[in-house]
Amino acid sequence: MTEAYTSLENTTKYYKFGSHVPFNFKFISDVNNVSKAADFKRIIDDWMSQTPNDESPNWVMGNHDKSRTASRYPGRGDQMIMLEMILPGIAVTYNGEEIGMLDKRDISWEDTQDPQACNAGKDKYQNLSRDRNRTPFQWDATKNAGFSKANHTWLPVHENYIELNLAKQKIANESHYKIYTSLIKMRQREAALQQGNLTTLVQRITSKLSYFKDTGINAISLSPICSSSNLEYGIIDYTDIDPIYGTLEDFKALLRRAQKLGVIVVLDLVPNHSSDEHLWFQKALQGHKKYKGYYIWAEGKNKDNKTPPNNWISISGGPAWTYVKSLKQWYLHQYGPGLPDLNYSNSAVIQEMQNILTFWLDTGIDGFRVDSAAFIFEDKKLRDEPRSNATGETPQDYGYLNHIYTTDQIASYELFGSWKKYLDEYADEDNQDQKLLVMEAYTSFPHTIQYYDYNVLPFNFMFIVNLTAKSSAKDFKEKIDLWINSIPHGEVSNWVVRIHTKSS
Repeated sequence: MTEAYTSLENTTKYYKFGSHVPFNFKFISDVNNVSKAADFKRIIDDWMSQTPNDESPNWVMGNHDKSRTASRYPGRGDQMIMLEMILPGIAVTYNGEEIGMLDKRDISWEDTQDPQACNAGKDKYQNLSRDRNRTPFQWDATKNAGFSKANHTWLPVHENYIELNLAKQKIANESHYKIYTSLIKMRQREAALQQGNLTTLVQRITSKLSYFKDTGINAISLSPICSSSNLEYGIIDYTDIDPIYGTLEDFKALLRRAQKLGVIVVLDLVPNHSSDEHLWFQKALQGHKKYKGYYIWAEGKNKDNKTPPNNWISISGGPAWTYVKSLKQWYLHQYGPGLPDLNYSNSAVIQEMQNILTFWLDTGIDGFRVDSAAFIFEDKKLRDEPRSNATGETPQDYGYLNHIYTTDQIASYELFGSWKKYLDEYADEDNQDQKLLVMEAYTSFPHTIQYYDYNVLPFNFMFIVNLTAKSSAKDFKEKIDLWINSIPHGEVSNWVVRIHTKSS
């Protein structure tokens, strides 16, 4: 990062000599509170046009050398921060801008610390002092604004700290801080704001498809790309692309390019659960009868909020149930409270998922990798699972139980068999190549092989789960022979040596 108050041409020249962030001070030096919209647009356009294509632009609204933003733009401080935050690239926040701090203009000669002001002397120090915009951060309404418990601070605290402080703004319905944090969250979600001149992830994959073709790879499987709460497995919208990866149009362009090259594209499908932020679950929490039925609810064993319906354990540890006080029931989540399990005993959920399959097939996808396939159905009677008696497992650990009622249910196999039948019918109707349906299921070998009985392909994770760097050639041969000799005649073997959820 380099600081230089100089011309645009000289500032951007620093990029060529290794600076990642040559500070862009144009909002400080070239515009003020009487500037027109055209003035702001000009300096934005100028900077964007001068930033090298492989670098990110940056925007500085205030710093320790100049008057604070809220003081330079009376009544418009939030507006200026918004402007900075919605521009692509790097947004630089000067300490205190996030709560709308103001200059303290009445610092006495005796309290002055700025060297250039001190050198100017008592008669001229106020014209040169930068202390007014360097006062301590206003944390709360306690002594010295919570900055220090000392009798005196390096510079005096602004007298408005009783009303203008972080603690008060955090609990207010509306505040400078609330606006700022909402803008930060937006920047974290929107890749274009983070990266400046953006080429989306989907576009970058599209640009590399010829590499796969040249290498002899004829199919690629994407990690989850649907809109989600945690960028992967907490799906918010099953029929849209998460903005961090690009747009649906970007994805359609990828599929067109892949089809032209003869590269099959497989989409990761996460059907076991949704995000707790999904509209379905939000409506369920409101007691909406239809959407409440999309999830698995039960009363506690003692019909209270202390004892879950049964002893089922979440993969992440602890009870697989969370109590909702307003509904006086518990909901099931095998992967954690933020990922409520969908209820496939409800035909409406099955239809919703088939609609989702249709949407992506219509988009041009060649197949689906089904995530967490073993967990789709559970025992309808919600019976307790037996202990595994595994060494070292505590009652809070997933391995403490033998999961005979929450995994590998026959209904799950039957559902996937119906999906494969639907995919085949879809392909036949449009005279397309066969669509792929592959299962990701970390389960026992017999349960893995059983997927073949329902005309779907299970991933073979034996190289990952059953073999290590210490395994002998004999160990490898035994596992290879076991797989080849166990799959039904006419079916295709598959071998997986690495996957994104396991170490290489």
